[in-house]
Amino acid sequence: MQYTEYANAADFLARMRVILEGDECANNLMLGNCLRLLSESPTFEQPPLFATIERDGDLALAAVMTPPYPLQIYVEDGSYSAVGFLAVQLAKSGRRITSVIGRESVGRAFAEKWSSETGAASQTRVRQLLYELRSVVQPVYPPGYFRVAESGDIELAREWARCFHKDCFHDGETGRAVRIAEDKLRQGALFFWVNGTCVSMAARTRPTPRGEAVCMVYTPPQERGKGYASAVVASLSQRILNEGKTFCTLYTDLDNPTSNSIYRRIGYQPVADSVHIEFE
Repeated sequence: MQYTEYANAADFLARMRVILEGDECANNLMLGNCLRLLSESPTFEQPPLFATIERDGDLALAAVMTPPYPLQIYVEDGSYSAVGFLAVQLAKSGRRITSVIGRESVGRAFAEKWSSETGAASQTRVRQLLYELRSVVQPVYPPGYFRVAESGDIELAREWARCFHKDCFHDGETGRAVRIAEDKLRQGALFFWVNGTCVSMAARTRPTPRGEAVCMVYTPPQERGKGYASAVVASLSQRILNEGKTFCTLYTDLDNPTSNSIYRRIGYQPVADSVHIEFE
């Protein structure tokens, strides 16, 4: 097997773009993040990673990591042996890998080999389902209306970003979520459902040629069970489709039956499992 690292996202996409766009929904995380890097120049805690593994000239695996975010792995069917080979190559290079995200079988295979190579203990942070929507099933909307977040909403966006992170990941490391919410608000990509006051939040992220993701869906506990999350997600999804995208995607916590049922009722269909594993 041949391991290759690329200098930047542009070089990596020159090799991978056609393949990733072949299943744009399932690959929205890797593809969307790489496309973002073509127009932005963020700084990272350590150099980002863009790599492929080929067997006899054919692609077996691709990997991307933009620290501090997890290592993302794409695997061609039947090429799972390349996952272990990737772990060996990264361990030899001295790369610091704090977490991995991908299909559950892929993530667990990498974690097992990484722990074997480095001695790092692993733990599952969250198990998820990737959903896709191509047509919104309009819910019975609750009282209120949908609107874009404004500059005066910044403190509320920060607070709800902290709460969203704690609900999803059960820890207090909320700084990254707050920065994301601030960026989304400035970009006009953060939205609320309003019924007297703001009662639910969602954001859009990672546009790809035909799709875009919905993220940071949060409703405070006292406002749950009233249809506000369905309303804000359905409204945002419809806006994305109206602007010309073919589909929307989102990730849900596999162990949260409430959120999974909400998204299914408005037209989201499960596409693939996913796991986020951390290394200690």
